[in-house]
Order: sequence, then C-alpha cells, then structure tokens
Amino acid sequence: MKKLLSFFLILPLTLSLQANQKIPLKKAIQEGIQRNLEYANKLLDEKNAQIRTQKYEAQKRFHIDLNGSYLYQSETMEIEIPSVDIPEGIHFPGRKIQAGVHHSYDLQLSLTQPLYTGGILSNRVELEEIQKAVSANQSLLQKHQIIDEIKSSFFQYQLLIKRKNSLETLRQKLEFHLKQVKNLFQENLVNKNNLIETSSKIKEVNMNIEDIQRTIEKERLHFLRLCGHLPEEIDPGYTEESLKKKKALSYFKKFHPVLRTLDHRIQMAEVSKKITSGKYLPQVSAFAQLHYGKPGIDFFKKEWMLYAKGGVTVNLSVFDWNNLRRDKKILDNRILKLQNQRKKYIRDVTENLDTLYSAKNSLKRKLSEAEDLIDYATEEAQLKKALYEENQLPHIEYLTSLRNKQKYTIQKKEILIQIEQLEVKINTLIGRIKEEL
Repeated sequence: MKKLLSFFLILPLTLSLQANQKIPLKKAIQEGIQRNLEYANKLLDEKNAQIRTQKYEAQKRFHIDLNGSYLYQSETMEIEIPSVDIPEGIHFPGRKIQAGVHHSYDLQLSLTQPLYTGGILSNRVELEEIQKAVSANQSLLQKHQIIDEIKSSFFQYQLLIKRKNSLETLRQKLEFHLKQVKNLFQENLVNKNNLIETSSKIKEVNMNIEDIQRTIEKERLHFLRLCGHLPEEIDPGYTEESLKKKKALSYFKKFHPVLRTLDHRIQMAEVSKKITSGKYLPQVSAFAQLHYGKPGIDFFKKEWMLYAKGGVTVNLSVFDWNNLRRDKKILDNRILKLQNQRKKYIRDVTENLDTLYSAKNSLKRKLSEAEDLIDYATEEAQLKKALYEENQLPHIEYLTSLRNKQKYTIQKKEILIQIEQLEVKINTLIGRIKEEL
C-alpha cells in the first residue's frame, strides 16, 4: 500500500518533468532530415546509381537468350537433275528435287560470353561508381541545406523572442512608472502631461509587441513545418561551433560536396574518354547456340532437327570519318569547363567567406560597444530619474532614458544571436555540419 501511495505521489512530478524537458536541436534536425521529401528523392538517386553499377557488373558475365522464329516463303528452291545415258544402254531419267519448305520454324537457345570489349564494360562500372559518389554528394548537399534552414529558423525565433521579452520588460517598467505618476498626479505634484506621455509610450510599446508577435507566429509555424517540432520545445542552449577563417577555407576546399561533385564529374569525363576509345578496339565474344527447327541443317529432309552451333565473333570499327577524335575533343572541353566551374566556385565562396567573417568581426566590435552603452544608459537613467524627481528635468527625457537603456539591452542580445546566425552561414557555406549528420 505504501509503495502504491508513493507511486501516485511521484507520478505527477515525473509527468511535470517530462513536460518541461526540452528537445536537443540535433534531434529536431535529424527528424527534419527524415521528413524532407527532396532528401528522400536524393537517396533514391543514390540507390539507382548502385543498381546501375550492379547492372554493368552483370554485363561482364555470360547471358542466355531464348528466341523463336517463323518464316513463310512463297517459293522454294528446285534442283533439276538431267537424264543420263550410259553407252551400255542404261538410261537414268532426270528428275526435280525441291530444297527447302514454305514454312520454316526455329527455336534457339543461345549463350554469349564477352571476352574482350576494349575496357568498355569495366569503365562503365567505374563510371557508375563515380556517379554513385556524385549522387551521395548531392544527398549530402541537400542535407546541409535542410540543416541550415532549421538552424536559421531556430536562431531567428530566438532573436524575435529576445526582442519581445525586452519590450515586455520595458512595458513593465513604464507601467510601474505610470502608477507612480498617477499617485503624484493625485497629490498635484506633477501635471497631466506626464500621465499622457507615459501612457503614450506604453501604447507604442504594445503596438511593437503586437507586430513582433505576428512575426514570431510566422517563424514558429515555419520551424514546425521544417522539423515537426515547435521552437519552444527545443533546448535554447544550443550554440554553433566556430572556426578560424583559414581553417574554414581549408575545410571547404577539402570536403565541400560541390567541389567533390565537380571532381567526380571530371573523373567521369576521363572515364568516358576511355569508353569512347574502347569502341574502336576489337569487340570479341564467344557464343554457343542450341537450335531445334524445321527444316534443320538438311533442307532435303524437311524434318524437325536438333543441332548446335558455337564460335567467336569479332567486331572492329575501321573507318568513321575521324569521329573518335571529335568525341574526345568534346570530352576534353567538358573537363576544361568543369575545371573552370571549380575555380569559380572556390573564388565565389572565398569572397563570401571574407564578407561573413568581416560581418562577424564587426558584430563583435558592436557587442563591446553595446555593453558600454548599457552601462552608460543605466547610469544615465538613474541620474535622470533623480533629476526628474527634483523637477530639474522634463518628464519625457526620463522616459527616453528608460527606452534607451532597454534599446541597448535588446541590441546586445540581438548581436549575440546574429553572431550565431553568421556561424551557421559560415559552416553551411564550407559544408561543415557533420555533427548533425
């Protein structure tokens, strides 16, 4: 009985803890990746590449075919044997023999084994292996984009919440001040203008809160669509890992999916050149055939016959108006184009990294300035409050000092989140989001 009673006493506390437990952002990202249909299609491309590799591997081995045919001929060949007279007085009369039939049937079971293809089949397998790597890189790139979108939405929501909280804090201070002003007004210590000014400031703050609340709801639903969770369910303590600029650029050049894809496409073009050259080498295959047909080999018997054939076939392209050289030139140009794309992509990303790190350094400098401004504004608000209470300062200036202090506090919080947002953009740009993969 005591154990049962303890269970019912502990159960509400356990449920409350579970309800308050936050989900790590990493888990939300993983679920967002799983529910993304574009990423699912990329995985299907990977599977297709694997299947094509197996297909070309199978083409190296023998294959068996079963064929059947029927042929009708309106005329058949006739062999005429003339009469022969022998001096002994013997006479052999002539006659006509019909060779072949009007209706021909053939059932064929054939086995073919490639012996030499000029490296075409082996290179096609290699080509599909590279294509599989390309598909994997495309999937990885799609995954990076999903992660970037979820993280960006998460930090944008945090930024909006910070703004709203700061505005609500300012509203509380203004409402408390309004109560004090009302008390002073009832005692005829301040004029009505102070009441109007304070009430107007509160109304302005309320309007700002309403505006930001609409934006929060929009971002909230956006995050829910991305990963299936509401942002308030996520642990807000997540921070993005930071890299030095030099290390970030090195990581990008070594691991980015786009660069890997371009490298693989260059390899594919090189392998395609080998395949093209292989078409101009001898193509050798062995074959064995089992036939059951009417007529068989003997056209004179006109009967069903079972017989076998076997041998080797050789095909060789001798002259094609120099198409091989043209095909190779097209592939060489494709390689040059891919190399140019690679150089341009590195240059563009390097420039973007310069911009992002410059913005990050600027935000860090602003953060230091914002901290100083908060200290100054706090001291200023205290001084102006004292001066206002001594009727040495207009009421509106005191309200402005309160707003300035809160404005700088908001700016500091926003800068911290903006730095996190820049870290996300940097890591996405260089393809470094491995901790969520």
